[in-house]
Amino acid sequence: MIIKNLIAATYAPMNEDSSLNLGLIGAYSNFLRQNRVSGAFINGSTGDFASLTVNERMDIVEAWAKVKNDDFVLVNHVGHTSLKVAKELATHSADMVDAIATVSTFIASAQQNPFFKNEVTRIYIKYDSIWDSSRETIVFTSSSSIRIWHNLAELFPEEQI
Repeated sequence: MIIKNLIAATYAPMNEDSSLNLGLIGAYSNFLRQNRVSGAFINGSTGDFASLTVNERMDIVEAWAKVKNDDFVLVNHVGHTSLKVAKELATHSADMVDAIATVSTFIASAQQNPFFKNEVTRIYIKYDSIWDSSRETIVFTSSSSIRIWHNLAELFPEEQI
């Protein structure tokens, strides 16, 4: 899998009564493709996943999988406060998506010393002195694995990362 452009964190399409509007996903997918977006990160980092039932999250995966083609990357967030539910979500989507992700849910904010606090502080200190606020910036969020991508500046030479 080669990712050439942005993977967009998508929202769950909703009707006014808060039910899912799965019929919008085809148009949503087309909109992303027309704007050179390489894929969708679904059920995840926008935060709406916490308001959805397990069945709704499964329905979203199924709807995206129906409109996916080979040149569009689909990443499903399966994070949940229950490990059993996270495994269920991962198993359900395994054959429909290109990647499965899990992002820390509520545990980090409930801790007296939040996870990654020292790491975030080090990053802030390092980049506060070299960041140019006059330039557009790309920020990678919701992935602790980003720290092992040592060649981001080479991959995006025209961008401030």
